[in-house]
Order: sequence, then C-alpha cells, then structure tokens
Amino acid sequence: MLALAERGHVSVSIDRLGYDRSGKPQGTETCIGAQADVTNQIVEQLRAGDYSAEGGATPGFAKVVLAGQSNGGLIANLTAISFGNVDGLSIHGWGDLGFTAEADERFVSATGRCLMQLAPGAEPGVGAGAATGALADIPVGYTYYDNGTEEFITGNFADAEPAVIDAVRPLQNAHPCGDMTTIALGIYQDLQRLDEVEIPVHIVYGAADARIQGIDVQESLYGGATSVRTLLVPGSGHYMGVERGAPLVYEDTAAWLTENDLV
Repeated sequence: MLALAERGHVSVSIDRLGYDRSGKPQGTETCIGAQADVTNQIVEQLRAGDYSAEGGATPGFAKVVLAGQSNGGLIANLTAISFGNVDGLSIHGWGDLGFTAEADERFVSATGRCLMQLAPGAEPGVGAGAATGALADIPVGYTYYDNGTEEFITGNFADAEPAVIDAVRPLQNAHPCGDMTTIALGIYQDLQRLDEVEIPVHIVYGAADARIQGIDVQESLYGGATSVRTLLVPGSGHYMGVERGAPLVYEDTAAWLTENDLV
C-alpha cells in the first residue's frame, strides 16, 4: 500500500478468495479455515521469493507480518495460530468478543440467508441480492452482510470524506456463505488458542465503529504475545484506514513495525 511504502515498508494487499479480482468458487466450498490456509501459502511464497511481479524482481522476505481488516483479522489470527509462520500481527477492526448488537443482528440475518441457499433446488441469488436490495449478480452461495447500500455505508463509515463515500458506494461485496457460517468456529479457535501467539501484536479500532468495540477485551486475549500495542482512532468507523483518521493509522502501524524490528 502506498501509505506504508511512503513510510519505508513493503506491503502486499490481497483480495481474498471470493472477492474482487480473486476467484469466486461456489460460496459454500470455502471457509474461514481455508482462507487461513491460503494466507499461509502466500506467506511461504513471499519468504521464498516464489511469486511473480511486474518488473521481474521477486525478492524473498526474511520477516513477514500479517495485517487483517474485519474478518481478515480473524483470518490473520488463525494463520498465526495454525502455522506459526509470521513475525507479527496487525489486527484492524476485529474483536472476537466485541460484536455490537447491530453487528450481531446483521450476522444472524446473513447466516439465515445463506441457509436459504442450501435448500434443494434453490435458485442462484435466493437469499442474497433480492433480499438485500443490492443490485448485483450474486454467485451461488454468496450473500450480503449489510441489507442494502445505505446499511453498508452507515455500518462501515463514521468519518469519511464525501468523495470516499461516493467511491465506495458501488463496491459492496457479497460474502461466501462458507466463510459466514464458519466465523463462529474461527472465534472459538481464537478464544482457545490466541495465547499461543508469541509475536508482537498491533490492534487498531475505530472509536465510532458500529461493528466492533472493546479493544481492551481483545488485547487481553493475546496473553503470550511478546508485546501488544493498541490504537483507538478518534471518530473513526470500521474502515478507519480510508477515513479522515487514516494518517494516524498508518503512522502508528509504521512506528509499531519499526519499534519491533519488523522491517
């Protein structure tokens, strides 16, 4: 990401399986654990220099840190727990025990729509596009977390510039149902095993996040970490990295990387 590159750090942004430029398998044929497996494969390729890049150079990296936003934070945790192959964790807008009432309601509704799609003879998009009011062609086994565009905006943003809102408004993704229905299993693994993580941890929350609250509770779960640094971004929502407080997010992340010799 440019913001970290400007601060001297190499970063790679990944579209998860089922999203944007990555492949979109049938939505029930993946899960949160599979996403962690894929993430570990990427980590191994980065360490070995076994990947392709524009310009030809493919250096190997001796140190690899995982940063995850929202459910990506859960995936980063599970990757560290399961494979022990990363040197640090930067977790943004994820809390195993921090779901707000609004987040719980939307999660339960989305999970119910996923179950509708498992019914024999269910048509593509049943329980997805039509139920949410979002105008999109939904692959089989996918559903929206937010019930339409306005809930997508108000659920994720609290302090963004109008130009940012205009840019993200058409970008709402449907989620693979296999991911949605295995999040609870991933949380269970976190609660049982996060204290096994023995690396530096960085936790970033938006103070006005409509999804996740309780940064102190999440911090307490990393009992075995070599250090835990937290940042509560004033006024920011769930996607604090693109709101007005974004410079603080990147400055704090860069400082954490440098202080822990993760460069």
